[in-house]
Amino acid sequence: MQYWMTNGVTDRFQEPIADRAVWLSGDELTADIDVSKIKTLPMSFFIGEDDHVCPKKQATTFIAQI
Repeated sequence: MQYWMTNGVTDRFQEPIADRAVWLSGDELTADIDVSKIKTLPMSFFIGEDDHVCPKKQATTFIAQI
């Protein structure tokens, strides 16, 4: 859950931050994960009509990456 929240806060898919102290110090960014290279796992993307966490405009950006 912490890893998922990290991606939400930074608004990007990135490598996890293993050291909690690093995150708490304000160093939130790590190497990007190129989601377009994911080939071995089927992926689906759903957009909730009233989703305030990831609205349609933001979700569309991620769909393009995937």
